[in-house]
Amino acid sequence: MKIKRTFSIVVWLLLISIYTGAWAQCKNEYFDYKDGSFLELTSYNANGKVQGITALMYKEFRNSGNNTEATVQMEMKDKKGKTDYETEYAYHCENGTIKYDLTVMMASSMQGLKNMEITIESDNLEFPPNMKEGQSLKDASMVITTTNSPIPMKMEMKITNRKIAGKETVTTPAGTFECLKLTYDSHFTTMGAGKTSNHVVFIAKQVGTVKSEYYNSNGKLQGYDELTTIR
Repeated sequence: MKIKRTFSIVVWLLLISIYTGAWAQCKNEYFDYKDGSFLELTSYNANGKVQGITALMYKEFRNSGNNTEATVQMEMKDKKGKTDYETEYAYHCENGTIKYDLTVMMASSMQGLKNMEITIESDNLEFPPNMKEGQSLKDASMVITTTNSPIPMKMEMKITNRKIAGKETVTTPAGTFECLKLTYDSHFTTMGAGKTSNHVVFIAKQVGTVKSEYYNSNGKLQGYDELTTIR
């Protein structure tokens, strides 16, 4: 179901902690975290040079019927280890399906619009329980428009062709993991210009994302993220 909401960018940055959720008693073996779980992912360019670090801490698990929620504390650092952005948001698990709000992906990049009122229409990015090779997952999209800026802006993101393409063993500085291989395409358009990328994500049981790679429309590697710490 598509969600539509209109509010200032300041309020929106606060609400990203409400519209999504997490787990604990969540029957999804690929996203099985507990209070205090910590993950750190390091981003690299195509040449293997560090571009930044994202740290995630899971806390404050809450259960209600078949739903489980938790707060996620996120800290993003630059390649020198200096904190660029911090926030708290949530994930939601409903009957074993993880529902991830696409607006979280855009939060840090939207700081420049803090004095503008925006309208957001978005889907949840879903990860169902018992994912298996050959399974297709739901597409998702998000549209952001400004309503009081000197030049009206519209940004649109589409995530399509999500599929569990296979299984692979993946080794990162955090260890060696047996993973499902998820592939998908992303399409981003703004001010009449568009960009398409292809993505490969490796997901391990009780860990979540172990590694992700993204390529341009010609299949050339642009960068990747790796799990470097888990505890």
